[in-house]
Amino acid sequence: MDWKIFALLIATNICCSCVFMILCPFLPIEFGKFGFKESTFGYIYSIYAFTIMLFSFVSVRLMAMFGRKKTLLTGIATMILSCLCFAASDSNSYLCNHIQDKRYLVYLLMIFRVFQGASASMIQTSTFSIINVSFTQNKMKYLGFGEAAKGIGCTLGPAVGACLYTFLAFQGTFLIVAVPLIIFFLLLGVFLPKSVDVTDENKSGGDVLIANDMLSNDDNGSKKVSHCALFSNKIYIFTLICGLLSYFAPSSYEPVLSMRLKEFNLTDLEVGCVFAITPFCFFLMNLNISYFTQRFDIKKLLFFGMLATGIFYFLSGPSRFLPNSLLLLIIGFFCRGTTSIFFCIPVLPIITDNGVSRYPHLKYKVTDISSGAFSFALALGQCLGPLFGSYLTEYFGFRDMMTADGSILVAYSLFYYILCITNKGDDKNSKSDIEDNMKSSYKTNDSLTKKET
Repeated sequence: MDWKIFALLIATNICCSCVFMILCPFLPIEFGKFGFKESTFGYIYSIYAFTIMLFSFVSVRLMAMFGRKKTLLTGIATMILSCLCFAASDSNSYLCNHIQDKRYLVYLLMIFRVFQGASASMIQTSTFSIINVSFTQNKMKYLGFGEAAKGIGCTLGPAVGACLYTFLAFQGTFLIVAVPLIIFFLLLGVFLPKSVDVTDENKSGGDVLIANDMLSNDDNGSKKVSHCALFSNKIYIFTLICGLLSYFAPSSYEPVLSMRLKEFNLTDLEVGCVFAITPFCFFLMNLNISYFTQRFDIKKLLFFGMLATGIFYFLSGPSRFLPNSLLLLIIGFFCRGTTSIFFCIPVLPIITDNGVSRYPHLKYKVTDISSGAFSFALALGQCLGPLFGSYLTEYFGFRDMMTADGSILVAYSLFYYILCITNKGDDKNSKSDIEDNMKSSYKTNDSLTKKET
């Protein structure tokens, strides 16, 4: 893939993440005047992630039917629609003022979030899959750029959103951010190559013959990847849970952080800047991610990232046993941004390589399924996180909620480390089985060639 097209794809993801993060700090501020509870905003946030979760495997199916390019473009078009819907639902708009029962306003906002969630699912899943199939070397680097795109969007979103919201209000903010999405939709429609729609059936070379031989040995003639075989593998499923937790933890505080920061008498612009600290640090660390992945085992990086991020959550509250200091909170957010990159980025390469090791002849199908599974895990984390965070904050307070998040991450990181140690033997056996299958497949392919000759 040409670097200009890749940059355009990354820019699209930045813009989509920016739209999501613009909504996070200012939705409670805009509609808090109607007396909605923290848990109500938790529902509105969660429906977005719940929709992504449901649409993750639908997106995989759409890619199989229509290709990755059309799935991506459909997602961008739906995101544009969601921006226009939010612009029309400004708290001072004609629509909002004529809704007598404000419960229906909540339902309306949830429907708009469904549009946003469906679009995010299609964009996210197709982007992961496009990067996976387009780059065979330095895949971690380019996946890192994909994740960094979210980081940049999440960094720009609160800051840009604060400026737009201050001068243009809620409606003008979403009308403005819809403009670059329209531009990216047109450019990607014209310049994104058809090669991104490569599949196991249309790839060239001798791999097709090898695939047919291995299908008969492994899958009894089936050309489908067994979901049960993938998800029953311990490393695959528990690494997916790491991906879930990487989004569960930050999603738990997003609906209520702006209210917490208001306790320190911060302005709207200052609230947006605090939201931007973690994603900004995430982006800076991503510039050097290849340095760490080339020198350290990827699973150990995942363990370290999860453990360190969990510890820094105690500062981000701050926890009850620490002073109630804004400085400690900011330090915690800064430190989490530097370590969370090792918590999130390694997940997709680990599960993809694990799946491909079992189905080397169906690499692209495994890639699509793993991308969908990864999006599902992230969305499930985004779905559960706001509910967990808003309810815990409502009953126990923000500081105890962040302490609970940190405790969960520290405990699971230790469990994952023990799991990786105890399953080293299984990985070696699996690799030797794959090598034997590949050797037998090449021999069978050679014999078939001689017979045909």
